[in-house]
Amino acid sequence: MEKESKKVIALMSGTSCDSIDAGLCEVHPDMSVTLIQGINHSYPEHIRAKLFAAFRGEISIKELCQLNFAVGKCFADAANVLISEFGKPDFISSHGQTVYHYPYDEKLDDISLKSTLQIGESAIIARETGCTVISNFREGDIAAGGQGAPL
Repeated sequence: MEKESKKVIALMSGTSCDSIDAGLCEVHPDMSVTLIQGINHSYPEHIRAKLFAAFRGEISIKELCQLNFAVGKCFADAANVLISEFGKPDFISSHGQTVYHYPYDEKLDDISLKSTLQIGESAIIARETGCTVISNFREGDIAAGGQGAPL
């Protein structure tokens, strides 16, 4: 059976929170990638301010929970810009927004504390776009013994 190229929207946001990077790409069977269109989708200013408060540890668990879903909606909005112009991709990949990253081999009672927290709820992205969403890349790398970055 011959493999086919896949159209993918990739989403991520860096710690500057200046925007959500959204790229529509074609991934070919040989794993080469062609960028079809890339955009920078701005966060609403109140969400961006809340993210910086989260980085400083100045928000409650309730606010972090709410922010996870709000950032997911922002990521979906970015994907929907590309979807409105190019149609639905085969899937969306979302790195999310890093809130905290701790790639160190510290242990507590022989349990590894190596961890990372990415927000931008993938279930919200899936619901808002109607697309399959793949996420948890950093978390998966740490679970497999990696550092979670760079990916």
